[in-house]
Amino acid sequence: MKPLKNILTIVFFLAVAIIARAEEKPKESLPNCAASKISELKESGILVSISDLPSGALLARDAKVFIESKDLHLQASQDFIKPKSQILCFSGPAQSKFSVSLDVPTLIDLTIEKLIGNSIWEFNLMVDGKQVGIWDQVSHLQSNSFKLSELTTTADQEVLFSQVNHDQYELIIKQQTKNLLKAVVITFDSVQP
Repeated sequence: MKPLKNILTIVFFLAVAIIARAEEKPKESLPNCAASKISELKESGILVSISDLPSGALLARDAKVFIESKDLHLQASQDFIKPKSQILCFSGPAQSKFSVSLDVPTLIDLTIEKLIGNSIWEFNLMVDGKQVGIWDQVSHLQSNSFKLSELTTTADQEVLFSQVNHDQYELIIKQQTKNLLKAVVITFDSVQP
């Protein structure tokens, strides 16, 4: 089990790097987002329960973040393989100002011994004046105290796990707040001991 722990830990933290990455773009340089994408999000494969996930670890490959309100749409992506954050599109009033933060699992330890540990990543998106920005970093949340089952017990969010292919899984988390609808879609590779 130790080789798996060492390999996963080194690969994950080298690939993602603990320092935050950022991208900032002028609003006018971004393409307009199509209307509501969050409502169209659905599983890409066969729905699975948490208890059906394989033992081993789930290692994040990429993530897409969607933020929507009545008059605003923002989409961003994070590639964990090449470490790159990117604003994909923005639609909203010129005077739009807001910021939002999302904490999501990017390394999930499903081993019985829990030798690998979990990693939680924090996505930050901000619209201010003429700029739209994204930055992300390892979350300050206690990753080792994270319990996958807690994702599905939060009343204000919908969580779907699906198996995309033999060794790839997808996690969709949708959350409604007072003014915003937020969603993140994370693709994971399953790594077996």
